[in-house]
Amino acid sequence: MAGGAATGRDDEAIRRFIERFALNLSEAGMPRMPARVFAGILVAEGGRQTAAELAELLQASPAAISGAVRYLTQLRLVSREREPGERVDHFRVSSDTWYEAVTRRDQMIARWEQDLQEGIKAVGPDTPAGARLEETRAFFEFLRDEKFDAKPYAFTSVHPAKSPFKWNDYGFEADGPVVKDKLFFMGNFEGLRRRQTTLSTFTVPTAKMFTGDFSEIPGTVIYDPLTGQPFPGNVIPANRIDPISQSLLQYYHSSTLPGLTNNYVQDNSQPFDRKGYVVRADFNESSSSQWMGRYNWGDDTQSSQGIGQAGSKVLTHYKQWGGSNTRTLSSTLVNDARFGYTKFFNSIGTPSAFANDVVGALKI
Repeated sequence: MAGGAATGRDDEAIRRFIERFALNLSEAGMPRMPARVFAGILVAEGGRQTAAELAELLQASPAAISGAVRYLTQLRLVSREREPGERVDHFRVSSDTWYEAVTRRDQMIARWEQDLQEGIKAVGPDTPAGARLEETRAFFEFLRDEKFDAKPYAFTSVHPAKSPFKWNDYGFEADGPVVKDKLFFMGNFEGLRRRQTTLSTFTVPTAKMFTGDFSEIPGTVIYDPLTGQPFPGNVIPANRIDPISQSLLQYYHSSTLPGLTNNYVQDNSQPFDRKGYVVRADFNESSSSQWMGRYNWGDDTQSSQGIGQAGSKVLTHYKQWGGSNTRTLSSTLVNDARFGYTKFFNSIGTPSAFANDVVGALKI
């Protein structure tokens, strides 16, 4: 590592930062030496370090550096690279380290929420344990909301301040006797409502191209199909553009950023709704015969927006009927008869399906 006089950097202050930052990483669970190596690579002037440079900077043995680098590369926090013709490896902090860390956090919290929901069902929502689990689940739901979300990574100069995110799980359950010691009922409802967006970048025509002016495209000549001659200035006259093609432009977008590629950004919505309920009845006919009947209903709607009104929409709907009878025939023989029927519907279409009459609007 070059001295402070040569680089204008305070080497002693850098070493203090490395040790302090490594200590914080260690308290969060990262082993001490990998934490020091990670901090050492972060402060490198060129964004990368060799094993020898790290050993000199951290005053550590080559074996310690090697073990720390192996640990960091396994976690994909650090990548290994080598210039053509060189025999020395350089280590660099991965460019998407923090993005992957936040993504893994969101996925992990979502799994915790689902596991806690199962735990609440197992111990019972009205028990002290169920109340503790619900309090914990509600806290993770709060973390999954946009309050703790970071701003989306800005690949372009146009981007939202923060991508909205809402995740709400709700429901209820009721049960009890209808006829004492004879007939019992149970019913529950569960709903899920998720609202989130993702930032997408598209390559679209410019505003000039929407009017038939393709003069912005370098090295490309637009020919008149009637004469075989180039359109002057690469501009197609307005009266030569088909009316249906012009009408289609309302379902598309022109560029909002300079350039001919990656010139349009859009915050795509991805709503997801799920709801379902279960109704069940149990009947004790006698000490030797018990009946059960159950009805399930569920509905899922998931959409993913594309540019304009493009995208996809998945609908899932199901119904289930079930029943059983457990009959004791003798002290050594029990018969358990069950039947069930499931009706399942699934379709994949576009958000405009059954909502917007595009064909009618275009008059085709």
